[in-house]
Amino acid sequence: MFSKPTCPVPDGDRAWIIDRARWLREQYGDAVLASVETIVPSRQYFADRYDASLGAIEDLFQRTCRYMRVDQERIRIGFYRDRSSWMAGMAHLILEGTKAGAGGCFLGQDDDGKLLIGIAEDQVSDAAALVAVLAHELAHVHLLGDRRLAGTEPDHEHVTDLLTVALGLGVFTATACFQFRQWRQGGWQGWTAKRLGYLTEEQFGYALALFAWLRSEKKPKWAAQYLPEGVYAFFKASERHLDTYPPPGWARL
Repeated sequence: MFSKPTCPVPDGDRAWIIDRARWLREQYGDAVLASVETIVPSRQYFADRYDASLGAIEDLFQRTCRYMRVDQERIRIGFYRDRSSWMAGMAHLILEGTKAGAGGCFLGQDDDGKLLIGIAEDQVSDAAALVAVLAHELAHVHLLGDRRLAGTEPDHEHVTDLLTVALGLGVFTATACFQFRQWRQGGWQGWTAKRLGYLTEEQFGYALALFAWLRSEKKPKWAAQYLPEGVYAFFKASERHLDTYPPPGWARL
C-alpha cells in the first residue's frame, strides 16, 4: 500500500500559511490572483544582460514594480552601505521592523511624498538577489504603504514574503531565503552563507505549492527548472499533500 502524503511543514505553520493566504485572497480578489504569472530569471522576463550599472538597476526596478503591481512613480530608492548610519536621520519615517543582515528596508513618505525604499549595496551585484529584495520591499508598499497592515502585527514580515509568492515573485524570494557562496583566493578557499527574507525554505515550498494548487498548476515546469533543490523537494512534498488534503473550504480559481 502507498503511504499517505505528509506535509513538510508543521501543522501550525501550515495553518498559518493557509490562513494568511486566505486573507491575501480576500484582499486582492480571485481575478487578480488568477491573472498572476510566475516570474522566473529568464530572458522572457528580464533583459539579457545585467551589469549592475545604473541603467540595468533601473530596468530591473521597473520590471519588478510591474510584476509586483506597484506604480513605480510612487517609489524612491536609496542605497546604503551601513544601514544604521543611513537610517539614523530618518527614524521618523520607519514603518518596518528590522533584522540583522536584511537586504533592504521600507520607510514612510519622504518630503516629496514618495515612499522610500532602501537597498543594501551588497545586493546590487546579484540580479536575482536584487529582485528578491525589491519584491519584498514592494510587498511592503502593498501592505504598509496602502495600510492593509499596521506593521505592528507579529507576523507582518512573514506575510510580506507570502505576498511575493501570491503575486508571482516567489521563485526569487524562495531562492534568496538561503544564499550559499563558495570563494577562492590564492591558496585559500571557503564558503559563506546568509539568509534573506523571513519564511523558511519549507514554508516557501508549501506556499509556492499552495498558490500553484489554487491556480490549478499541476507539476509546473518553473518549479523543477528554477527552484533550489531544497525548496523544490519541499514544493513536491507539499504538492502531493495538497492533492490529498486541499485547504478546507477552498475552491480553485
